[in-house]
Amino acid sequence: MQPDVFFDMPIHRLFEITAEKQKDKPAITFNYSTVNYGELNEMANCVAHELRNAGVGPNDVVGLMLEDSIERIISLFGILKAGGACLPIDSGYPADRKRYMLENSEFKLLLTEKAFDTNGNPSYQPVLYYDELDFDLTDCGNPDNQNSIDDLLYLIYTSGSTGQPKGVMIEHRNILNLLYHSYYNSNINFSNNVLQFASFSFDVAFQEIFSTLIAGGHLYLTSPQMKFSIPELFWYIETNQIEVLFYPTAFLKKIFNGKLFKKFPTTVKHIITAGEQLVVSDVLRNYLKGYQVQLHNQYGPSETHVVTTHTLYPYADIPVVPPIGKPISNTNIYILNDQKEHVQNDDVGELYISGDSVGRGYMNQQKETKKRFVVDPFSHHSKMYGTGDLAKWLPDGSIQYMGRKDHQVKVKGYRIETGEIEYWLGKIGSIREAAVVVQENSHSFEKQLIAFYVSDEEYSPIGMKEQLRYWLPVYMIPRIFKQVEQFPMTLSGKIDKKALMNFG
Repeated sequence: MQPDVFFDMPIHRLFEITAEKQKDKPAITFNYSTVNYGELNEMANCVAHELRNAGVGPNDVVGLMLEDSIERIISLFGILKAGGACLPIDSGYPADRKRYMLENSEFKLLLTEKAFDTNGNPSYQPVLYYDELDFDLTDCGNPDNQNSIDDLLYLIYTSGSTGQPKGVMIEHRNILNLLYHSYYNSNINFSNNVLQFASFSFDVAFQEIFSTLIAGGHLYLTSPQMKFSIPELFWYIETNQIEVLFYPTAFLKKIFNGKLFKKFPTTVKHIITAGEQLVVSDVLRNYLKGYQVQLHNQYGPSETHVVTTHTLYPYADIPVVPPIGKPISNTNIYILNDQKEHVQNDDVGELYISGDSVGRGYMNQQKETKKRFVVDPFSHHSKMYGTGDLAKWLPDGSIQYMGRKDHQVKVKGYRIETGEIEYWLGKIGSIREAAVVVQENSHSFEKQLIAFYVSDEEYSPIGMKEQLRYWLPVYMIPRIFKQVEQFPMTLSGKIDKKALMNFG
């Protein structure tokens, strides 16, 4: 069943329509507490009226720094209902990073709680404390809508090559387009029980929240402790009959490359994954087929969110390296050479995105915005975003991801894609995970490949090199091999290759 919504109105208006139709249905559960749609909408209205009184309006950025809680979702919708855009801030971020995000965003105010020490820091003013708001539900009707779908929805800060994070501006229109595709061009039923797993500071969290609560589903929040205790997480999913999960590719690999998969919840019907190249192990393939689970491989940078999808059905062939799929609705994908010309069939080029999925640009970084967000030369009324990702077209019109342009390194004159080496390392014995990094040799000043791997047994470098020679040319074989217990992960669920260099 798909939600009966209209996609020419902002996100919060769609939510209000859903909340009105099913006031008494459970909306969010966290730590054994549940609020229904009527309660969620009314409390969000109270937050919205307080923010309106503080001067918040369309395109005003409101920082949101609350711990994982139902109150954080209430505040998110309150910000949108007031007309503002949400800037999620992780309380665990370093003080300088939080200060930079607030100052760069030109935030209108910070919505937080008194438990955080924000007093006395001028960068954090003005501030509004959630625990001091007046929740008089008798006077909290829906505020009048002041937004169009071209207004700012949220602002996400990602790592920047300059050393400072970049604020990616996403509009209502961008996420509405994704929701439209998810509801009407996929077979995922978001009106059922859905897990909210991603960190709130990353775009996947907004996808989890909006796709579920606009469809009338029941969103189950996870605590930080649960994310680090996989048995507890699995118990939570099974107990609450959760059917839809969003898992980063690296997290999925961790589960199905070890023994953890044996306890994987049997209630799950759909797994949505993104973040890195998906490689399907024999264990994962057998699981999907045995339990009739659909795996949805999604692709998209933060600047556009999801723009291509590919579903692996349990009754069909499941390749080792699946494609990232075809463009979603109202989205154009181009694969271009260095002259921004279409590549020939089967040639590799840079992936560009155009259409309704392309965000507004980077906050207060006009130079970088003009560099990455350009006029679409094939459709002049649209913007085109250059991803820096390499890809090629497949005969059926799907797209095969070929790695990052900046991960395609040159070693001894040869261009090398580290992802290809990692794939073949995973074929050796009991190796569960592999990562390859490039380092400059301090003595010869030449670049060398270093391979890190996770396995229950240690392998000799000589033996590993001999094995890799069956699959790779000599110049692609790492010089150094290091076994580690586990890979360090970034907050977004990817392997932290910079931190990995400190291992061993």
